[in-house]
This record gives sequence, C-alpha cells and structure tokens, in this order.
Amino acid sequence: MTTTAPKPPRSLGTAGGKLWRAVQEQYELEQHEERLLLEACRVSDVLDALAAMVAADGLVESGPHGWKPHPALVEARMQQVTLAKLFAALRLPDGQRVIVARSVVVRGVCIRLGWREAPAGRGGGGDPGAALPIRGR
Repeated sequence: MTTTAPKPPRSLGTAGGKLWRAVQEQYELEQHEERLLLEACRVSDVLDALAAMVAADGLVESGPHGWKPHPALVEARMQQVTLAKLFAALRLPDGQRVIVARSVVVRGVCIRLGWREAPAGRGGGGDPGAALPIRGR
C-alpha cells in the first residue's frame, strides 16, 4: 500500500520545501518527528537567507578594531549547529546505518558537520523494529 507524502507547509522557502519533500517522500514520520522536520526546514531557509546576505555583503566587514567576520556568518554557524541537532534528533535511517548528521549545503557550499553511525534502529540499541518505516512499504 502506497501512501502520499504530506505537502510542505506554505511558510517554507525553497530549501525548507526541498528538505521537507525529500524526507517525507522517503519516511513515514510520527507527529513529534514531523515537528522536528519542520524546524529543520525552517533552519534551512534561515541558512539560505544568511548565505544571501554574505554573498551580497562579503565575508568580512570593517569594524573599529579592524576586520571581522560578517555577522551573518556567526549566526549561520549557530544555525548549522541547531540543524545538526535537529537531524540527530530525527535519526533518519540510511540503509544499514542511522545517519545522525553529515553535512549541510548552503548555496552550493557543503559544510561538514560530522556524522556518526549507530546500529540500525532509532534507539541506537540495534532494535530494527524501532527504525522509521520507509514510505510505501
């Protein structure tokens, strides 16, 4: 039996909508997981907006004590940490392993967040019955 994936909320931008569709088409999420996904999608949109600011203004700006990183870069770093934590909380399975967090792509630049493998299953204890169901199966 095939089920259809929920459509992305209208409030999401391009990056958030792509992330929503990619996850929802692959996995059946419970309500609390869908909430985590929504927050991850919102963070993805914020990262896109921050990247646009940096692209327009440059990586650094002049301050009273010399050059400093663009404030959007500092915020982007914090948002990337948040996104990694949201991905870790979702614990989406990828084949035989659970991907906790790998990387984030912002405006074509891949930012490595690090990743680790956990035994199959969401609890990390090797319980295959706890894995997220694959959509359509």
